[in-house]
Amino acid sequence: MAEDGASFEEILEHYYPGTSLEVTQAVDAVDVGVAWGLETLDAFGSFAIVGEGGRQVVEHALGTWRVAWTGPGAVSLRPPQGFGRPVALRVVGAPKRVRAGARSWVRVRLSTPARVRAWAGDAPRTRPITVDAGRRRVAWVAPDEPGRYSLRVRATTGPEAASTAPVRVTVAAAPPPPSPRADGGAGAIVWIAALAFLVALSVGAASFAGTMRR
Repeated sequence: MAEDGASFEEILEHYYPGTSLEVTQAVDAVDVGVAWGLETLDAFGSFAIVGEGGRQVVEHALGTWRVAWTGPGAVSLRPPQGFGRPVALRVVGAPKRVRAGARSWVRVRLSTPARVRAWAGDAPRTRPITVDAGRRRVAWVAPDEPGRYSLRVRATTGPEAASTAPVRVTVAAAPPPPSPRADGGAGAIVWIAALAFLVALSVGAASFAGTMRR
């Protein structure tokens, strides 16, 4: 919702309808309950897992983790497939030609969950995204200027990073926006004239009928 331009008030209203916002004294941390009474819960993203007393259990948790209730005050963690392996990244599918400024996709294969970013040109135009291990699809935005570019993909797991060999991609000029029709004004005049003629014809017919009745 934030990426689509929603404010934090709109996001809170969407997930917590009927609540109100108030200003309060600042605190170090706020506990927010997002699910209650579940025996298992899948958490996806890029985060740290902290245990009792603030002890850090997993510093760089990536991908989909399963948390399971195992008794009063205890839970178990199941990491995603491939977690903890050395990060290896390979491009398995990429476009050879795209339009300037267009959003496109590159398909990659990962050995472990990671934060992945793809770009062509000097600077990335999309943010890194978290993905699980396996075949995944990553978005990137083509440069605005046509030409030949190197498409780069990089994956990070926190302490480790991997990059692919550049893939050559051609960026073609974007099609020009459709221009208004040259006869647009003349066409409007013709329609107005035709409408005026029909109105005049209707008024004339009504007047003629009234004359005949008299």
